[in-house]
Amino acid sequence: MPEPTPKPSAAPAAPAAPSGAPLAGPTPIASIDDLIERAEDRRIRRGSTVRLSPDRKDLQKPVAVEELSDSLAACGIKVVFDKSVSGDAIIVEPPAAPSR
Repeated sequence: MPEPTPKPSAAPAAPAAPSGAPLAGPTPIASIDDLIERAEDRRIRRGSTVRLSPDRKDLQKPVAVEELSDSLAACGIKVVFDKSVSGDAIIVEPPAAPSR
């Protein structure tokens, strides 16, 4: 005699995350090298703008600025040095949505 097929049980839904739990967002960019790596891996969209402080310690040599600018330009990403950006902050602004 065949065994009866078990009926699916109405298992309770997984508990929802607590309302105070932070949402998982993008990982902050740790350094200029990390920024270049993300751009080359296409994890930053083409047409984006990156804002940096001109006072960053890792961009005080013209060679470092040139390497950053050339690497991001090759990926279609614009670099803007902005005095209003604090210290080591790296701000990535996605490209503007096309107007219709």
